[in-house]
Amino acid sequence: MLHLIANAYRRQDALDPALRADVRQAVGWPVSRDALLADPGTLRVQARWTVMAAFSTVQPDKLRRVETWLARGDGAVPGFAVLVDFVPVSAGVTGMMFTPGEAVEAELAFYPGAVPLRALIVAQRDAAAVEWVAPGCSLAEAMAGYDAALARR
Repeated sequence: MLHLIANAYRRQDALDPALRADVRQAVGWPVSRDALLADPGTLRVQARWTVMAAFSTVQPDKLRRVETWLARGDGAVPGFAVLVDFVPVSAGVTGMMFTPGEAVEAELAFYPGAVPLRALIVAQRDAAAVEWVAPGCSLAEAMAGYDAALARR
């Protein structure tokens, strides 16, 4: 995988912009919040998002990685998003943590990539608990969509 990423990085001028963003992310190019929000090409989506899962793990560098996975129930694309926050372990359990089952009306800005997934909240309304409704597709259709997304990446 490292060999493929290195080759792609050397040829990034020939890549589609979304794939170029994935390659740059893989080699560690940061995209700051300010740069993301200032970019007129940033994908922004206003929708009702349901919190599907929330994870908190401590990394070797003593930062807590907080992931919040969101889904849309309306079938529109992008249908999923992940919010990733990093906070020092010494600060305790802080950061943006939602509870699975909550719904939030929010505008998300997606980081560039072939399959937009990582996002940050630009604006939001109050979160509320909702009854979760399964997506309108079968497990086989969901897996086929996942396979298609991996193929694009």
